[in-house]
Amino acid sequence: PVVSTQSTGVSTQSTGVSTQSRADERIDQILESADNLDTDRGWWAQSTEDPWQCLATCIEIAAALRSSDPAAYITHLPVHMDGSCNGLQHYAALGRDLEGAVKVNVTPS
Repeated sequence: PVVSTQSTGVSTQSTGVSTQSRADERIDQILESADNLDTDRGWWAQSTEDPWQCLATCIEIAAALRSSDPAAYITHLPVHMDGSCNGLQHYAALGRDLEGAVKVNVTPS
C-alpha cells in the first residue's frame, strides 16, 4: 500500500477513493512509465508532488509484479515515516536521547 501511494500521482492529503483503487486504475500507465523511460514523458512528471519518487515507484511496482512472487517481493525504496506521534517519542524521552528527541518532535521547535 505504501508503494501504491507513491505511484498514484496525487497528494497524500487527498480523500475519497482509496489509494489502492487509484493505483489499480493506473496500472497500465505505471507499467508504461517503467518500461519506456526513453520515450515516455509520463503523467508522473506533471501530476505528482515528487516526480522522481513516483517514477522510481513505477519501476519498483513493475519489478514486483513481474517477479515470481509479487507478494514476497522486497522493495528497497525509502519510505518516509512520521515520528511525531508514536512510541519513538517515549523511547527518546525515557532514554534522555536529545538527538532522537529532535527527530521525533519531542523538543521545542
